[in-house]
Amino acid sequence: MFINNIKILYDFEGNEISRCNYNATNFTVTLSGKELNGDTWSMYYDYGFVHDTLKTTWNGGEGDNDEFFIRVE
Repeated sequence: MFINNIKILYDFEGNEISRCNYNATNFTVTLSGKELNGDTWSMYYDYGFVHDTLKTTWNGGEGDNDEFFIRVE
Protein backbone atom coordinates (compact mmCIF):
# COMPACT_ATOMS: atom_id res chain seq x y z
CA MET A 1 0.00 0.00 0.00
CA PHE A 2 1.24 3.54 -0.74
CA ILE A 3 1.37 5.80 2.29
CA ASN A 4 2.67 9.17 1.07
CA ASN A 5 0.30 10.01 -1.77
CA ILE A 6 -3.34 10.55 -0.83
CA LYS A 7 -6.31 11.06 -3.14
CA ILE A 8 -9.25 12.80 -1.42
CA LEU A 9 -12.68 13.06 -3.03
CA TYR A 10 -15.08 15.83 -1.97
CA ASP A 11 -18.78 16.29 -2.67
CA PHE A 12 -20.21 19.48 -4.17
CA GLU A 13 -20.45 21.07 -0.71
CA GLY A 14 -16.78 20.49 0.07
CA ASN A 15 -17.29 17.52 2.43
CA GLU A 16 -14.75 14.72 2.23
CA ILE A 17 -16.48 11.54 1.05
CA SER A 18 -13.57 9.17 0.40
CA ARG A 19 -9.84 8.84 0.76
CA CYS A 20 -7.34 6.39 -0.70
CA ASN A 21 -3.66 6.14 -1.57
CA TYR A 22 -2.22 6.47 -5.06
CA ASN A 23 1.01 5.93 -6.95
CA ALA A 24 1.67 7.32 -10.42
CA THR A 25 4.23 6.21 -12.99
CA ASN A 26 4.75 7.49 -16.53
CA PHE A 27 1.67 5.68 -17.87
CA THR A 28 -0.28 4.17 -14.95
CA VAL A 29 -2.01 5.41 -11.78
CA THR A 30 -2.63 2.81 -9.06
CA LEU A 31 -5.20 3.46 -6.31
CA SER A 32 -5.36 1.40 -3.13
CA GLY A 33 -7.11 1.51 0.20
CA LYS A 34 -8.54 -0.33 3.15
CA GLU A 35 -12.24 -0.86 3.85
CA LEU A 36 -13.69 -0.32 7.33
CA ASN A 37 -13.86 -4.12 7.77
CA GLY A 38 -10.08 -4.37 7.16
CA ASP A 39 -10.22 -5.68 3.58
CA THR A 40 -7.72 -4.05 1.22
CA TRP A 41 -8.39 -3.18 -2.41
CA SER A 42 -6.42 -1.93 -5.39
CA MET A 43 -7.19 -0.77 -8.94
CA TYR A 44 -5.25 0.90 -11.69
CA TYR A 45 -5.80 2.86 -14.84
CA ASP A 46 -3.58 3.76 -17.76
CA TYR A 47 -3.24 7.29 -19.03
CA GLY A 48 -1.59 9.18 -21.84
CA PHE A 49 -1.85 12.31 -23.93
CA VAL A 50 -3.40 12.52 -27.37
CA HIS A 51 -2.46 15.96 -28.72
CA ASP A 52 -3.69 18.27 -25.91
CA THR A 53 -6.18 15.77 -24.45
CA LEU A 54 -5.56 13.55 -21.40
CA LYS A 55 -7.00 10.07 -22.02
CA THR A 56 -7.50 7.56 -19.19
CA THR A 57 -8.46 3.92 -19.64
CA TRP A 58 -9.73 1.72 -16.82
CA ASN A 59 -11.61 -1.54 -16.58
CA GLY A 60 -15.07 -1.17 -15.05
CA GLY A 61 -15.94 -4.87 -15.01
CA GLU A 62 -17.63 -4.95 -18.42
CA GLY A 63 -14.61 -4.00 -20.50
CA ASP A 64 -12.36 -1.01 -20.84
CA ASN A 65 -13.75 2.48 -20.36
CA ASP A 66 -12.09 5.58 -21.79
CA GLU A 67 -12.37 9.07 -20.31
CA PHE A 68 -11.08 12.22 -21.97
CA PHE A 69 -10.04 15.40 -20.18
CA ILE A 70 -9.88 18.41 -22.45
CA ARG A 71 -8.57 21.81 -21.42
CA VAL A 72 -11.15 24.54 -21.98
CA GLU A 73 -10.01 28.14 -21.89
